[in-house]
Amino acid sequence: MAKEADVPAQQDGEPKREPAVATPTRVSLRTHEKGLVAFFNTKLGILVLSTMIIPAIAGLYAHMQQRATQRTAENQQIIKLMAEFDWRMAEIERFRNKIPNGADPVKYQSGAYIWRAIIGDTAYIPTLPEFRGVHLGGIVGQLRALGFEDGSDNALKAVKEMESGNEVVRLPSQPPQYDHTYDVRQLDAQLSILKRFRSHIAPRTDFWSLLF
Repeated sequence: MAKEADVPAQQDGEPKREPAVATPTRVSLRTHEKGLVAFFNTKLGILVLSTMIIPAIAGLYAHMQQRATQRTAENQQIIKLMAEFDWRMAEIERFRNKIPNGADPVKYQSGAYIWRAIIGDTAYIPTLPEFRGVHLGGIVGQLRALGFEDGSDNALKAVKEMESGNEVVRLPSQPPQYDHTYDVRQLDAQLSILKRFRSHIAPRTDFWSLLF
């Protein structure tokens, strides 16, 4: 007669051991798995795999590879536009800080430099040759075309106001042949709008950008 396997005795105070029982969920999952395996082993299942599922997976993979290449190119352009945008903002703010306490010649000279950075004047030196002669509104427009629409309407409006803002403020002692200057309070408000727009911009690295 076969000897039963020794089972360790339950010690006093130990919780009662319950035999492992397959839950309905596990049973259901195993049943579905077996059903799928059985289906794909049939002629109809093989037909579905070869004509629908495998081509769909291959098509998705090819699309994601294409989007990855496109995204890399877009990110390179985004990085260049971000650098140029930041460069112009730094240029504008540098000369803005000279206006409040500067002598009259400094005020309107600073206004001229600000205006040049906004319109992409020939006297302005950009970060790259491709941005020579490009308006700041064109930089905003290119970023908008790349999908950064949040705040772009206000940013374009602010740039247009900045372009003509120096026509409003004229110093009493300013000779007629010299450029005008800027109202720093108004300029600060416009710069804040541009900074809010800039805060939404960054190269894309998320998974969903590979699909859409």
